[in-house]
Amino acid sequence: AACAVLLKTMRAFYQSQLSCARASNPRARWFIHPRRKRRGIKNLFRKVKDTAEIVKGIVEHVPVYQDLVQPAAKELGTALQTVAKTVHIALAPVSALVWGYEQIKEWVQQTVTEKLKDVPPDEIVPPRVAVAGPTIEALRFAAEEPTMRELYANLLATSMSSKKQSKAHPAFVEIIRQLEVIDVHLLNFIYARYIETRKDREEMWSRHSSLSDYPLQSIDFPIYKFQVTEMLKIEESEYMKSVDNLIRLRCITPYVEEGNVETEVDGIYDNKTFTVFHNYDGICMTPFGVGFVEACTNPSKSEYDI
Repeated sequence: AACAVLLKTMRAFYQSQLSCARASNPRARWFIHPRRKRRGIKNLFRKVKDTAEIVKGIVEHVPVYQDLVQPAAKELGTALQTVAKTVHIALAPVSALVWGYEQIKEWVQQTVTEKLKDVPPDEIVPPRVAVAGPTIEALRFAAEEPTMRELYANLLATSMSSKKQSKAHPAFVEIIRQLEVIDVHLLNFIYARYIETRKDREEMWSRHSSLSDYPLQSIDFPIYKFQVTEMLKIEESEYMKSVDNLIRLRCITPYVEEGNVETEVDGIYDNKTFTVFHNYDGICMTPFGVGFVEACTNPSKSEYDI
């Protein structure tokens, strides 16, 4: 800093001398009269002396500045070290829970072998890389999530069965990543209810030839909020949050009821069509959601007392 001030002062002096020379004698603008030069040098030394005193003052104050700042800097450094140690301790269990490939390999081999024990060997095929790759990667972070691990294992087992491989959609891996345990239970309950209700309706419609060809879809089988909250013993707020997430993932959808009602006005009868959007009060599985449950989980009726 002192050198910069000194150079700046010298540059200003010579520029001023040259300016004066140019103004007084343009033809000899590079000539500086000796008398003026001596006066300029005296002024220069005076400025340099003033600069030196400024620099001296700065240097003298540096130790004071350091004395003021160093304790705070040391304290800040100590605080950061404390925070770093705390963060390291807090993250230690997390790093221990991230599985390595060898751990995943051992667990997957045991679990998937158990799930495919009833499948003939000639029907066991290599899984699709688009499914197996992301699944193995996701398992690294599911060491402490047994429910999610089972979903991943089921998906892998589905993708390794030649008869079911087409049901293992690559998007299912990302869906599992974004689920909570309550979401899984809610999906399984709705699916189990859907299967049972559909079976009853198919048996009933089989007795009527006019209805036997009517296509049954999962969106035609609603389940209502009170049934879910009572069965799963959850609060309404938990139910609504889970429903929002599953709707976002396109696994379920609000039930839309359509029907006809007969009206009469001044003796004239007519049939009016109505539509009721049930929002949170009534929900049903989407075909995509049905496919997800069938590929990634296998809920039993007895589990939900249907």
